[in-house]
Amino acid sequence: MSDLFFIPTGDYLRQFIGNTMIKPADIKEILKQRGIFSSSNDKKILGPILVKTGISPVEFETLKESIQTKEENPKIQSRKLKWQSNGSLLDAIPHDFDFSNLIDDPFGTISIDNAPVFTVAGDGKNTNHLIAEITIKRCDKTKNLGDDVSYHKCSVELKLDDDNNMDLSVLTKHTSKEALSVVNKISRRIHKHLKDNNYVNDEPIEKILFGSFTNESRIDFLVAMAKSNAMYLYYQDMKKVHMSPDENVPGNIPTEIALFEKKINDLMFKGKSLDSSIFLKKPD
Repeated sequence: MSDLFFIPTGDYLRQFIGNTMIKPADIKEILKQRGIFSSSNDKKILGPILVKTGISPVEFETLKESIQTKEENPKIQSRKLKWQSNGSLLDAIPHDFDFSNLIDDPFGTISIDNAPVFTVAGDGKNTNHLIAEITIKRCDKTKNLGDDVSYHKCSVELKLDDDNNMDLSVLTKHTSKEALSVVNKISRRIHKHLKDNNYVNDEPIEKILFGSFTNESRIDFLVAMAKSNAMYLYYQDMKKVHMSPDENVPGNIPTEIALFEKKINDLMFKGKSLDSSIFLKKPD
């Protein structure tokens, strides 16, 4: 049995190449080594060439090395639009909002597994708080039986705050690139729909990014977000903090962190209730 080697062909190879971790450059390099050259950098063109001609065991192993199976923590994107209507979000977003054609996958490995719609979030009483949840199905017949189908959840959440600023929060419950692509498409459609119907002004979506904060305000924001009552966060304790000194702050290093002068660039602190420690509370 140890002499047997599985090589995908036909539909199996097509789905294998459809993995987002396999880049057009990976396929192009294999074709180039065979003496096959293409001016295209489009996976839709390069992929079928490889499917029709097949791959060798060495080429298959090369492509497998491109695939990373490690799952990371879910990531959240926050965006903001200026609201200019007296109506509610429930009035602004139709029940039949367009969720069609969110997937552009010529290899047929990715699909939407549910029928997403915007519904009132939480207890269903706040018509200015909507959420749509999407389930993405990925089929990979090159994996073991039982592991060849995986599901990746993501969601788009809309909430109108008391200051009439509509926070368009994009929450991805998985780190797959397919999920990120889907929620980005939905957020662009939402922006266009609200702008075309005069619910928001013509200003572009404001993204909340790392560089949007000072060092101090960034810490305050992260602690406040961790302790918020949002439906997707459950705060218990802050047990680990990774920190380094801010070199842009003038003056001498406070005595409490003088250890950073000893050729230490950054430190990882582990313990309990670290959000109440001097490292995150003392202004110095």
